[in-house]
Amino acid sequence: MSSPVPFLGKDRPYEKDRPRVRLAAHLPLDVPFSVQIDPSSLCNFRCPFCPTGHPDLLSQVGRGRGQLLDFGLYEKLIGELRAFPRPLKTLALHKDGEPLLHPRLPEMAAMARDAGVADKIVLLTNGALLSREKSSALLRAGVDVIRISVEHVHEAGYRERTKTFSDYERIVANVRALREERDRLGSRLHIGAKIIDLGLSEADQETFARDFGPLCDEVGRTTAQGWSYSELFDFTLGTRPEVSLDGRTPLKPGRVVCPFPFYTLAVNANGLVSPCSDDWAQKAIIGDANSESLLEIWNGPRLAEFRRMHLAGRRGENPACRNCQCVLGAPEDCDLDGERVRLDGIFGAAP
Repeated sequence: MSSPVPFLGKDRPYEKDRPRVRLAAHLPLDVPFSVQIDPSSLCNFRCPFCPTGHPDLLSQVGRGRGQLLDFGLYEKLIGELRAFPRPLKTLALHKDGEPLLHPRLPEMAAMARDAGVADKIVLLTNGALLSREKSSALLRAGVDVIRISVEHVHEAGYRERTKTFSDYERIVANVRALREERDRLGSRLHIGAKIIDLGLSEADQETFARDFGPLCDEVGRTTAQGWSYSELFDFTLGTRPEVSLDGRTPLKPGRVVCPFPFYTLAVNANGLVSPCSDDWAQKAIIGDANSESLLEIWNGPRLAEFRRMHLAGRRGENPACRNCQCVLGAPEDCDLDGERVRLDGIFGAAP
């Protein structure tokens, strides 16, 4: 019997006009495919499968509890994105925290849209703060995709997962208001809702599908994946999936090269720049946007050396990468292991 809620696949509706390509054939890139800018590394939830939900763990690795991104720095970043020869494929206004905690988030989205720095502006939120007023503001700002991370489907489940919030019906009402505002304004916003499958019953899946299916363009389950520093905490909470987030791509334990440093940048809320979104502990820093431009960081020596480390099979030298499980579930079209010899010549990796 098929599950009431399928896993989120790779062929998402909002990407139909943007077919996937094989990464290796396009390297080196003069423009990142995607950039994440974190408006807030603070969160109103304390979910156990997320590093931000563990203040003690953040303290253990030497990262602060969180902060809001300085708006002046954000203005600088948008100006620097315009210096790239082409727009990004995606600008994601989220990373470690809840982006709606930043009071100027709609203004940030509007600035990026007006500057034309990305084909799509994407936002991931837990939905608790997604009031009708904020939905309207984000729609008017030109956000293209809003995904809601649903934590459970009833009050007790929400309280257990988030430690701080239990009003499941408010999440449903907020998404309904988002849909109503989208329709009222005639926006082409894509609305998605996902839920991490940590042992969801069939009844739970049916509730999720019933409540969010009519409101969203896309609903689905994802697996829980092991973040970096998985030796400190099992973020899969014992589920230990054998497939990636899409529920279809098998994890490859022997994979050597992480593809993310070759096509992404992630700007943390403090301005430090990571090579991917999974560097929650900020131990793979390749630049500082407070004093360097994004173009300098993308083409700079620290990122070049980081890429060479991966190509040379030395990923374990960086503590953020050593036990990170996200590389194991990277999409097949991003697999670079078979291209190491050729890419060594391009990026100058040591033999």
